[in-house]
Amino acid sequence: MEILFHVIIATIAIGLLEGSEIAMMMVAAASKYKWRTAWKIAFAGLATLVPLIGILYLFFAFIPAYIAGLVAGAIIFLLGAHFFIEGFQGRKGGNKEVEEEDKKIARASLIGVYAAIVLEEAEAGSIAMSVGVAAGGAYFSAILGMLIGLIVPLVAVRQLEPVIERIPEWMIQIAIGTVMMIAAILIIVYRA
Repeated sequence: MEILFHVIIATIAIGLLEGSEIAMMMVAAASKYKWRTAWKIAFAGLATLVPLIGILYLFFAFIPAYIAGLVAGAIIFLLGAHFFIEGFQGRKGGNKEVEEEDKKIARASLIGVYAAIVLEEAEAGSIAMSVGVAAGGAYFSAILGMLIGLIVPLVAVRQLEPVIERIPEWMIQIAIGTVMMIAAILIIVYRA
């Protein structure tokens, strides 16, 4: 019983790390596309988690965790750079032509945020499954801990929405872009 408790605690930590990255992407998306859209993307990503966990469970022996980490790191870095650059462009003030162009690429950007959320979940799921394997097949405990860890940052973001809304969009994008790029570099270096 004690090992199951340790598995849950370890995977809560994994979920908190990945959930924090998901929450950062959500805040950046909300600053650009509004909260309702950001929450829809987050829920779509969480709905994708169920089949993703099933696939990871069935094919875990064939999916090395380091590959998921490298792919996730690259995607997070690119999204972070995107938000960072948009933050500096937004700081200069509105431009009608830029706003029209933003509307054209908004759907593609939202798909990128969704894909990054799914990749974060894949990374968390891969690590949680490896903890479950190391604990002698404690998959349920690993998944439970990961889910708890993923949900806690989203609940925190939900509670902080009014505070976050007061921060200028460009500041959020620059800050989150910087954090995402640093986190991505650490993920890639750690996995290499």
